[in-house]
Amino acid sequence: MAKIVFLNLTDNCFLKLKRAQIMTKSITKADLVWLTYNTEICNTCRTVDDCFTQDIVFQVYRPHHLDKLHQIFSDYKIVDTKDKKNNCYAKIKNFTINDLYYAIREYNGDMFLNISDNKVYFVPIDRVKYRRIFNRTPIRILINLPDSVKLNILKSLRQKCYMSAKGKEKSEDALYKKTNKLWALLQLHIPSQFMEDEMRKVRLIAGEIAQLPNIKENIEGFRHLPLKEQQNLLTKVCEITARHNHIDVPNIRFLTQKQTDADAGLEKWISAEAFSYEKNVCINKSFFKKDDGVQALSLAWHETTHVAQAYGDYSKYPLVEELFNQNLDFLQKMPQTYLFHPQEEVVYSLEKQFIEKVVEFTGVKTNDATFIYEPEYDIATQYIHRSMHLRG
Repeated sequence: MAKIVFLNLTDNCFLKLKRAQIMTKSITKADLVWLTYNTEICNTCRTVDDCFTQDIVFQVYRPHHLDKLHQIFSDYKIVDTKDKKNNCYAKIKNFTINDLYYAIREYNGDMFLNISDNKVYFVPIDRVKYRRIFNRTPIRILINLPDSVKLNILKSLRQKCYMSAKGKEKSEDALYKKTNKLWALLQLHIPSQFMEDEMRKVRLIAGEIAQLPNIKENIEGFRHLPLKEQQNLLTKVCEITARHNHIDVPNIRFLTQKQTDADAGLEKWISAEAFSYEKNVCINKSFFKKDDGVQALSLAWHETTHVAQAYGDYSKYPLVEELFNQNLDFLQKMPQTYLFHPQEEVVYSLEKQFIEKVVEFTGVKTNDATFIYEPEYDIATQYIHRSMHLRG
């Protein structure tokens, strides 16, 4: 069981408290909500005292979010860094975890230090308020709430770390018992212009794939290609997809079925030909001898697009960027809500278009295996059509 320490359980002096109140005066509630939803605190604190002395370090998943951090902390010197994986961090000089703690406490939020891993975790702001709404509101009302309220409720339902194993179990059990309410909250507006932009990417990606050497022969004979050539082709699809989404090429891993089953990034209820997590695209090479060529390409495209959704720049569509936020990943990890997560609905609806464009541009022959996920495509297409006509 994780050992938890509340940040305020300390003999902190009055001067430190006063200093914190002065320093956090300009941070608005909206900024704090954004911080708790879009960043992680990356400091390592072996004791609570470390929280009063260390300059706070935030990680952001989307590189352009560094601009937002600079805006929030415009009165402070900020040091931006990247690690070997191109993850982005910002250290706020002369602003401590303790300073942030007192600011968040003013707005019904919380933070705690987990001394099992020495990390500091956020508790969503207004968590109790929104969970009460979730628990008490009938489905017919939830489904008609504005998108902003639906998102606030969904945000309140996810935490990366809980204050006890019992609390985590209780929270997860409550969600599983209210799947219908989660479905209601996931009825969200998807801008039609956004889908047009994504479809334009699909056409460009498929068009570039069609220009690869011997592509028609390689797709039609995919299952008979040497393993290295199969991997090279799917790697090229990942690279093309990443470039058109303006992200770094993800870490592409080709795994056996045994390695796939053992991988910590895959939920154990899923039997997957491919999956993604963080900046990894994992492709199960055990399927290569029976995969349809176009379908194999679509797996690489699909999972790379998921990485783009989590790390790319969707600031042109703020609502979409929120829908794709990693803090809603708990919905993809539940079998009842997996297919109804906006990320999955968008990608599955586009995947059919991707396949059709690859077929059109390359002239390859299709078979029943080409559209093996037809039920998912139909569900997603219906969802997106309905979502584009919902009010925001």
